[in-house]
Amino acid sequence: MKKIILENKKYTLDDIHDISIHKCHISLSRNLKKEIIDSRLFVERKLEEDNPIYGINTGFGKLSQIKIDNSDINKLQNNLLISHAVGVGDNTPDVIVRIIILLKIISFTKCNSGISLDVIEALICLLNNDCLPIIPLKGSVGASGDLAPLSHMALVLTGVGDVNYDGKTMSSEKAFKKISLKPIKLGAKEGLALINGTQFSTSYGVFCLKRLKDLFKICDLTSAMTIEGLKGSKKPFLDYVNKVKPYKGQMDTCKNIISILRGSEI
Repeated sequence: MKKIILENKKYTLDDIHDISIHKCHISLSRNLKKEIIDSRLFVERKLEEDNPIYGINTGFGKLSQIKIDNSDINKLQNNLLISHAVGVGDNTPDVIVRIIILLKIISFTKCNSGISLDVIEALICLLNNDCLPIIPLKGSVGASGDLAPLSHMALVLTGVGDVNYDGKTMSSEKAFKKISLKPIKLGAKEGLALINGTQFSTSYGVFCLKRLKDLFKICDLTSAMTIEGLKGSKKPFLDYVNKVKPYKGQMDTCKNIISILRGSEI
């Protein structure tokens, strides 16, 4: 299994697709771990100041002016997930769930969420062991992102909900014992950080765009083979012909077809 060490950097469409689809073993670099820990310490220091900070020690939405006692912070985050885990319908395909988890991990590598290293490493453990949360396909999408599907993903980390593991659907509690993962107790802001985002919708974008890119390649290969089979001419695909029109896609396609036809006996 290919090993990937994640850094705080940009990842391409192909990077994300390949890491998630090929089931690579991922980990965090030493420098990134330090940055994540520092980001979390910032949240914890703010919590000690006892000032109301939205999402950390206040309610949400219309309850944003209600300060939550420090003793109820963990309960607040857990209740946030439970209240939004209301998806319905068929299960999201495993391939999409893998991309969702990877995108969530990558979003945390930017070190702007103040989430703990434990939570990120728990997500990594799920991905590395192909232990995938059951996420219903249909549900509410709030202004802050894919709240319902991401809540189903996040709740699993706390030991609540079911997962697909080793070809079977089972409780997360049972699966965690098999992969030696302990349920996470969410701290201040962590529930909010887990569900604020668009990783569910973005995962479908990644998957579909990758398929489109592959289909474009197949289209160019098919076109080149057809030209060859019909003993056609390459002249309509030359640069000087296609520069008449201002379409970059047309130019790219024609260059690719010419490249494929290079060395043709015809």
